[in-house]
Amino acid sequence: MSITSVIVDDGWLANDSGIFINGIGNHSNLSNITVKCNGCAALAVTGRYDTHSSHVNIRDVTVTGGNIKIGNVYSHLSVSNVKAMATVYQNYCTDLLVYNCGSNMSITDVVVDHGRVLMIFAGSHFTIRNVIVKTPPNDTYTLQCYSIYINGSSNSSHVKVTGIRAMAISVTKISSNLDVDDVYIDGLFDVSENGNNITQGRI
Repeated sequence: MSITSVIVDDGWLANDSGIFINGIGNHSNLSNITVKCNGCAALAVTGRYDTHSSHVNIRDVTVTGGNIKIGNVYSHLSVSNVKAMATVYQNYCTDLLVYNCGSNMSITDVVVDHGRVLMIFAGSHFTIRNVIVKTPPNDTYTLQCYSIYINGSSNSSHVKVTGIRAMAISVTKISSNLDVDDVYIDGLFDVSENGNNITQGRI
């Protein structure tokens, strides 16, 4: 399946308008996606978490005022060149959520303005590179809105996290072979509850 060059402009109405793909299949490509709304599920992509939901590529996505949710991809998920921005109408932070995905995942070149990034995965061999969570000056929102949360499981190993810019980052529950490098934070740095072979570079 291939979906390219889609624009959804919801006119800032607060409802669930957006792009929903349920049960995405093998070798699917989504690119050049633009969604504007006010707190909606702007892009929701869900696989079946079996061998029929593998090799999924999502790139060149711009979301204003909504959330991005990607989950249940069995293996080989690639997400790149994603921009997510909250709005003055939204009144809370926006999320990029990647959850329950298997092995061989790559998340690269992501910018979240006034939001947070949450990744919860169950497999191994992940690369998370060049992820920026911008913090507006003189903002009164909580620290949670400007953070990156990466949580693994007992099967999560060979995870590389590099090129991170955020107020805070938490990387936990990686069983082995975690490599963290080139990370700039202005607050909390948490690498607790991890297993063996933890490497920390420039922090």
